[in-house]
Amino acid sequence: MKIIDSLLDNIIPHDNEVYNDLDWFISHSDQIGALNPYLIEKLIPFRKATYRNHYHLRTQNEALIRLLKQLEVDSDTGEVSLKSGVDENKFIEYFGNDYRNKLKRLFQKLNASGILCIQLENYESDDNHNRIQIPQTETCNCKRCLWDRFEIKKLLKAIDSTEPYHLYKEKESISETLAGEAYINYLIGRIRPAYYWLKQITERADENLSVKETLAEHNILLMKPFIESLPPSQKDDIFPEIENIDIYSTISGFSPDSLERAFLVEVIQQKLLFKTDWALDYQLNEIRDTRDIFERKGERISADHTKLLEEAFTLNYMFYHGNNLFDINQNRFRRTVKKLWEGLFLSYTIVEKYKYKLQEFSWFHLREAIRNLGPKELRELFGSFEIESFQMKEEEYASLIDCSANFFSSNHVSKETLIFSQSPVAESIFISELNSNYRFDWKVESFSQNFLFFLAYVCVPEGKEEKFRNLIDTIHDYFEIESKTTKHFTFDSLSVFLKEKVTLFSEKQIERHISILLSHPLPNGFIFWQTASRIKEVLPSFIIKDEKVWSLTKGLFQKKSGRRLALKDISPIIHLFTPQSQWWKDFYVEIEKELEKFGKEKHWDTSFIRELVDSELIEPKNQDWFQSFLAYCNEVLKKENFNSQVEITDDGCDIVSSTIPYNIAWNMAYLIRKFDLKEEDYVKYLDIPALPKILQWILSPQAFDDQVFDPRWLYFFNDRIFYSNVVIPEEQKKEVEVFLSNNFQAKLAKIYYQVIAATTK
Repeated sequence: MKIIDSLLDNIIPHDNEVYNDLDWFISHSDQIGALNPYLIEKLIPFRKATYRNHYHLRTQNEALIRLLKQLEVDSDTGEVSLKSGVDENKFIEYFGNDYRNKLKRLFQKLNASGILCIQLENYESDDNHNRIQIPQTETCNCKRCLWDRFEIKKLLKAIDSTEPYHLYKEKESISETLAGEAYINYLIGRIRPAYYWLKQITERADENLSVKETLAEHNILLMKPFIESLPPSQKDDIFPEIENIDIYSTISGFSPDSLERAFLVEVIQQKLLFKTDWALDYQLNEIRDTRDIFERKGERISADHTKLLEEAFTLNYMFYHGNNLFDINQNRFRRTVKKLWEGLFLSYTIVEKYKYKLQEFSWFHLREAIRNLGPKELRELFGSFEIESFQMKEEEYASLIDCSANFFSSNHVSKETLIFSQSPVAESIFISELNSNYRFDWKVESFSQNFLFFLAYVCVPEGKEEKFRNLIDTIHDYFEIESKTTKHFTFDSLSVFLKEKVTLFSEKQIERHISILLSHPLPNGFIFWQTASRIKEVLPSFIIKDEKVWSLTKGLFQKKSGRRLALKDISPIIHLFTPQSQWWKDFYVEIEKELEKFGKEKHWDTSFIRELVDSELIEPKNQDWFQSFLAYCNEVLKKENFNSQVEITDDGCDIVSSTIPYNIAWNMAYLIRKFDLKEEDYVKYLDIPALPKILQWILSPQAFDDQVFDPRWLYFFNDRIFYSNVVIPEEQKKEVEVFLSNNFQAKLAKIYYQVIAATTK
């Protein structure tokens, strides 16, 4: 390999030599998609170079710089040409008549390897920038671009229309097409087809060793854990062949000083991935230190560590993506994505005055998070950095919306092709892949949750609201099909999406959103509560008018088989219907049945009763059910040794050995206080002396024995309902103050002074 060694350090190459050296580099890197730029540093065409930040390579080879000065790249077409007055004969002599395309391939290879500009080392001048960037094709319908744009439906059709691997007529011994087909099959989770595409590469290889054949063997070895998980009928014919692969023996067949061998060793040993891991950790720590300094009101002059973090990740991505390496879909690569996002969020949450604070996110980074992070990981990242919204540049935001629309339209037939149906119709090729390919099913589920999460928190630019509403319709079409065709459902992310973006929904879209939640075979009461609460909070005048929604709601608590929801899970939705309508009357009938059932069984769901009261669906005063409810609470609390079962730590944590009496006591006290019932309204149903001490005190602080009082009981007053109409005796106040002076607890102090403020008005 033409690598600089100590004997060549001081040799100044002749201009003619640089043509030969570049021609050697072009031919020997022809089967390589992208190189590690830190390997390129050592290659003689670049003459003891140094790879710098911001995609620059600095070289000591003046002859190379003189050659580059004769060339120019069209910024629109990417065509390479000679500058005016330059004689092309030497270029034809060394590169042939097709020298323009050959030089373009050279620049594209360097671009794919993270080099966009080549400079002369130790020379500072405005003209020391030899830009070699070839613009990328923006519109392409190859399978990889369909994958990158999340056009999953089109991608599946393109894959299925490709001639099968065993009939493939391409005769290139190591076809780029074969590697690309294997790569895309692997990415969508088709393990067996991916293996056979790779096998085609090894079987078509001629006697000469090739990079493509060795990379195919490397990728096959990376698939071994996935192949092991296949049923015996699908792996028994494959596994013996994998066991026979000796990748190191294959690499040893290359010349020890060849570029190909050096590249393959880098791949097998994952050198760039390890270097990226280190670089990300370093930049992460620098960003974290910077944020800490600014939070302490300090100052720091530093490099743009956010940009350096992004570049380290991008370089790694280009290398693995450019060479169709299956490492890109495995855990080590995924960890780099997580580290990238930790750094981005750290930078985004630095104070505004920091010069290099991240202001906007790019679609590329969102895309890799969507594809590589689990939904739980993504939620935890947002939560740990308390990200409530984020900004994107308008063109980056447009890519997010377009790719979201592509993805969420993948599981149903385009409405333009439907004549008779206004409802979405499942796309058979997509549903078939879900049912036959569990890895694809898992990916799609993860993608849908991550898309919704980003869409929930992204800031919608002014004037783009209508396009976002159109996307909401597409998302609803997707989940209407999803609820009928899959067992898993993106409940949490759908709920977060509505919670954050409900003001952009039309009334019809809100109704449809609720219908989709209600239609799921495994409905979730907490999600209903969360959804209804948010709608009421943001749109207090909103009411459901669609009878279909009521039919779904009623069906959930009346259904005879399957998942039947309790009334308490449905009650939050009821408040979104027109008050005093027939729908409400129907629900009241069900409530009365439920209360009657509680009374007969003498077993009350106190949490549900509290929810009904809070929702103003029932009134405790002057109703027989309330007497029965209090009697039930009294009996349970008398039997249970509640005082010994609840311990309150100094900082207010409840150590509860049994939650049943604890919840009953709290809910009963809550309801008595909420309706400001006088003692005569409830005392005749309760055996007060037999009740737990803490409950006696909550019901009547003034009548309580001060010597038994525990200041930590005040933690139970952490709700305005308890202290708004209660007067705490002076002796008890003093005890709290003494406790706080000896063992200050901020939470207890806050409650105490809220109580004092409320009772001394």
